[in-house]
Amino acid sequence: MKIAARLVVIGLALVALRASTASAQVVAADQAKCISAINGSMRKVALAVSKATRDCANRARNGGLAPQTMAQCVSASTKVQKLVAYALLKSDHACNGTPPSFGPESISAHVALAQTAGAGILADLFGATPENALSIDPIIAQCQGTVLKAMEKCEDVRLNLFNKCKKEGLKRGFVTNDAELASTCFGTGTTQVDPTGGKIAKLCSDGPSAQIAARCTGVDVASAFPGCAATTPAGVAACFDSRIRCRVCNLLNSVDGLARDCDVFDDGNDANQSCAEPLTCGDGHIDGAEVCDDGGTSAGDGCSPLCTVEPGWTCSGSPSACTPICGDGLVRGNEGCDDGGTTSGNGSPVSMESSPKKPPGPASPTTNSLPSAARTAIFATPLSTIKKSSPGSPSRMITSPGANLAGDIKRSTSRNGISVCSMSSRRRCSTTSRRRTWDWATPSTRRKRRSSGSTTRSGGSAPRIRA
Repeated sequence: MKIAARLVVIGLALVALRASTASAQVVAADQAKCISAINGSMRKVALAVSKATRDCANRARNGGLAPQTMAQCVSASTKVQKLVAYALLKSDHACNGTPPSFGPESISAHVALAQTAGAGILADLFGATPENALSIDPIIAQCQGTVLKAMEKCEDVRLNLFNKCKKEGLKRGFVTNDAELASTCFGTGTTQVDPTGGKIAKLCSDGPSAQIAARCTGVDVASAFPGCAATTPAGVAACFDSRIRCRVCNLLNSVDGLARDCDVFDDGNDANQSCAEPLTCGDGHIDGAEVCDDGGTSAGDGCSPLCTVEPGWTCSGSPSACTPICGDGLVRGNEGCDDGGTTSGNGSPVSMESSPKKPPGPASPTTNSLPSAARTAIFATPLSTIKKSSPGSPSRMITSPGANLAGDIKRSTSRNGISVCSMSSRRRCSTTSRRRTWDWATPSTRRKRRSSGSTTRSGGSAPRIRA
């Protein structure tokens, strides 16, 4: 009975799986064929480059490499050249000359990218000039050869398992876009999906660590692997795993249009910039050409959607904290005002959180509108006195104590008079004649004085002075 019950459960599960697969959106057969052709040929070129690297290293130890460099030797390899031509032809034929709807963005770039990844791993381990680090000493050569062989196997297993997952996903419908491809077949964090249950760990970490420890004991690993800057076999093994992770991640990002965080994938640390990664604005980490990254992609908060600092802000830290710049004349964030300075007492305190200043009122006449002779006479007259002209003279002058010619004085002329007024306490004064009035007093005050023909100070407590 128990066996029968289990069979029923398994049968129902298979029916559900078939139903979910049938209902999934399966990528068109021609698109799937194109994508698989590009990824498959990429892996073959990468494997050929790894094998050629080992051959060229052996030639270098035997003195048969000069005058070539390691990079030139690998590029000139007959096997590499054949597979490059094969990869380009196969991709073009399978894709009908057009990139697929998602995944690879080019039908030819994967060839050069695979070659660059292989050269990058070699430089990461042996330095910028690998041919200078390769030793003819048998013990050192054995240690270096062990690492090169392990490098070939580790890179290939990572690419191969990714391609197999992708091919199956396209066929069964659980990979239909870039996001599904990245999460389903490449994983997250430092983990790559391994459907074999441990093959990646065996060929990329556990196996190489044991082999390096056995073959490199007693070797000066710092000079044997100058690119790693490690001093122990365990350090070389850690460097080996980290650098292959980085290069494989960048290769798959570039070929398949993914956005995997390679700086996390290589060693789990997204802040040490140990591996180049695509610029992901909004992840809270300042990478590459990013000037800021506040963990979002909203505009108006100081850090723009392109991770550049917006005008009127200053940003620091990662994730970035942005604050408005007080005194730059731009009102940003929680600023209530910004007059372009940081002096308090002018309506805009240093904190910039006061209410906006009132707009200026209408302009008043100034001495600039007077004839030059009249301006000279006014400025030459002491302000502490009040003068009355004799009958028949062309003008009268009234001043108030504390007036300031440089700022608070307002002047006007009429056909028969000149007046000087102090505006420091909002007082208005006027000079009138019986024929014509020039007055800046309030309308109510003007109506009271219009028929008196007098010269007064309005709005204050000073005594009225009559002509």
